[in-house]
Amino acid sequence: MLRLAFVVLSLLVVLTAATLFRNRAPLLDPPGPLERLRIYLTTHVAETADDHPFPELRTPVFGMPADTLYDRARAAGLALGWRLETASETERRLHFVVRTRWLGFRDDVYVQAVALDDGRSALRMRAASRVGRGDFGQNAAHVRALTARLQAAAG
Repeated sequence: MLRLAFVVLSLLVVLTAATLFRNRAPLLDPPGPLERLRIYLTTHVAETADDHPFPELRTPVFGMPADTLYDRARAAGLALGWRLETASETERRLHFVVRTRWLGFRDDVYVQAVALDDGRSALRMRAASRVGRGDFGQNAAHVRALTARLQAAAG
């Protein structure tokens, strides 16, 4: 019985580590591996915020008008292979559905381009899994992927 428990526990550890690795979870970045593991294993939402403790989830700001950012975010999501569920040009809001690679779960990614007073714009994002309590960093990976694609396009 003890041997079976050890095998099951070992398998869970290996699967968890493999999933975190596949999601490219930046475990060593601030605020540190213990806090990141706690979040990745207990929540299924990643949302940008101006003061987020995870640097990659701080609200990204771009040196372009919000309408341009909206158009580029739409193109970037589609280029990532995400399915566009709904779009509102007037509110500059997008809703993408992303299928996870391993088990094909569906995640929702909500995006809004927000005009700032200085001519720049911010991108508010919220990614959430439809199933489960922990996402193993998958939703943060969605936010990082879209942000990276937009930053690369912006130069």
